[in-house]
Amino acid sequence: MSTHSRFLRTFRLNPRVLTLAAICGVLAASLSLLTGCDEDPGLLASGRGNTSAGADAATTPVGPIDPASAGACAACHGAIFNQWSASMHAQASTSPVVVVQTNQVARGPLAESASPDPKNLCVNCHAPSAAALAPSPTLPLTGSLSHEGITCVSCHKWNGTPTSGSGGLVSFQAGFQSTNVMFGTLATPVGARTHASGVWGEVKDSSDLCATCHDVSFDRNGDGKIVKGTDLVLQTTSREYKKYRDDGGSRTCIACHMPSLANGRAADTARIPEDQLTEAPPRALHDHGFVGVDAPLLPTQADTQANARALLLRSAAKVTIDSAAAYGGTVDLDVSIANVGTGHNLPTGFAFARQMWLEIVVTRANGAVVDASGLLSNEASDLCDASTYENERAMRPFFVGCTSSDPQLVSFQQKLVDRVEVVRGGGVDDLGDPRLAQSGLETVLQQLPGGAVPRVRPSDNQPLGTIVAGDTRRFSYTMRGSIAPGEEVKLSARLLFRPLPPYFVRSLAASQSADDRPQLAQTASRLRVTEMATATRSVRRE
Repeated sequence: MSTHSRFLRTFRLNPRVLTLAAICGVLAASLSLLTGCDEDPGLLASGRGNTSAGADAATTPVGPIDPASAGACAACHGAIFNQWSASMHAQASTSPVVVVQTNQVARGPLAESASPDPKNLCVNCHAPSAAALAPSPTLPLTGSLSHEGITCVSCHKWNGTPTSGSGGLVSFQAGFQSTNVMFGTLATPVGARTHASGVWGEVKDSSDLCATCHDVSFDRNGDGKIVKGTDLVLQTTSREYKKYRDDGGSRTCIACHMPSLANGRAADTARIPEDQLTEAPPRALHDHGFVGVDAPLLPTQADTQANARALLLRSAAKVTIDSAAAYGGTVDLDVSIANVGTGHNLPTGFAFARQMWLEIVVTRANGAVVDASGLLSNEASDLCDASTYENERAMRPFFVGCTSSDPQLVSFQQKLVDRVEVVRGGGVDDLGDPRLAQSGLETVLQQLPGGAVPRVRPSDNQPLGTIVAGDTRRFSYTMRGSIAPGEEVKLSARLLFRPLPPYFVRSLAASQSADDRPQLAQTASRLRVTEMATATRSVRRE
């Protein structure tokens, strides 16, 4: 029986199964300590978490539940459901930029490619459960889970062997189980009336499941290996994390993105004995909001994670002004950025869509600006990056707020290009991959021969790339402006972050037809900048 058929059979026979899991976990990384739904330990058998025959009496649905609504889970897991509802994982298949970019990639660069791999690469990770039920390369998907993005069954109905980057492939869906069992790590659950519980068989650590979607790659030549320059590589977050751990790092995905809460009931709103047969001991609970760097972009969506997101970003890095000297017509300074609070590179994820940059401002005592680099006129303005503004004619029309390029700009946003090449004699990067350079044009749509490449800073020809966990990068600036003898000026260095470049969003919007939904025309104005770290220093011209 196909994975699709087995999933449908699960829905038909057990209409509560798929929704009751939805609050238990949004990403595989989330559930190192919770199964999320309690079950009698006597129902657990040895091996790969299968239940005994005695499970049937405890798993008969007590009433009709609409499997389209994850809200059904709130009957037993109210707190977790509320946390999940505010997460970006819950919106992974409905966020406007995701929808537009996914559909344009499917209708453009991947239109003539094989199906379902790699054509469904995007939807398989952004909506794993819905994509298994209603395969399609475009959004929105159809079916009962079409609007839930990364929902509970993405973790808890899956019991396969996790491998890096496999979440985007149709083969991953074979791990979804048709039995009425929710899988996790909890070894001593108590009885519930809606499903049985099992222990993941091959998932030894929560990060194993993260790797399935937080490494994004495609084996173009089918040789069973992923090699940069030959295969498509778009995201390496899990590989970065593995290197961090191999190098002695102690942080975990959960520690940052699913912080601990006070011990309590996982099924906090379950009735006893109607829903949960007996009281459970206090569990080690974790926040299911999965705070990250993205924010809601629809005007109707409330941003309830703004403070948590800012705290996460502010814990990641440290900025220092190491030295400074003022002369008659210049101010020279050296600035350091240290990746002190993450278990991966900065920025990570789709680093070509993440803007992290240094803003350097020199001001007089009266507040007048002497010179600046990376200073925006407003949050919707673009960084005047020469790598794009000067060198990419197709992108330049979408820039706002630039009349010339900023040669000293330090921007860690990588460039997504339609074709890459291996740098001859360039050695390897921090992950041991060949170093790549641009051989085509910048794009906003993923192309199979393409990938992400570092920007180059014009003032010193320094490749910028990303900052490895635990590493420090240093940059020199020469700021110009007349400084009078004895005058003191203030130096400000801020590390800033924005989840998307405005020109990137405007380019996507320009490719939309009038009847495309959602329209992105106003989305760039909703992007917000967050200060990650700051340092100040005063210097006087002698």
